[in-house]
Amino acid sequence: MARSPATLATLVAVPLALIAGIVVYLNLREESSAEKPTTESTAAISVPSPAANSACAPIVDALPATLHEKNRRLVRPRQAQVVAWGDPAIVLRCGVDKPSAWTPTAQIIGVNGIEWVTETTEDGTIWTTVSLPVFVEITVPTAYTETAASHILNPLAQPLRAS
Repeated sequence: MARSPATLATLVAVPLALIAGIVVYLNLREESSAEKPTTESTAAISVPSPAANSACAPIVDALPATLHEKNRRLVRPRQAQVVAWGDPAIVLRCGVDKPSAWTPTAQIIGVNGIEWVTETTEDGTIWTTVSLPVFVEITVPTAYTETAASHILNPLAQPLRAS
């Protein structure tokens, strides 16, 4: 029994379309996993004000790819003003509100030309700049607290001063 040309075309086109779809899916899946800078888990963060984008862009662009020998990692939700390194994450948030620790009696700590106030929490220390046009907060987990000033804040001073 002879098949019509339309039936033959369908018998060839459907399997080819299925194979092409699978190939495209696999390529897209590989590309999305390739954009992750590390295989570590994501860091959950709260999001700074969108109004801070213009003031924070030059700071974030100048930040190092590694900090305290830790690679940058993904943050969720993705936000232009937030960068994280390592696991547990050292998180920098640019454009945050005035720190509650900045009071008339607060101790100001100068590190390489940047002035900071600190707040100790259960999970580590929060360092917030008070000498820049925009507030920048760095949350340093307890695992890194002892070396924060020399290994974390010093390398960040240059990009922060560039603002």
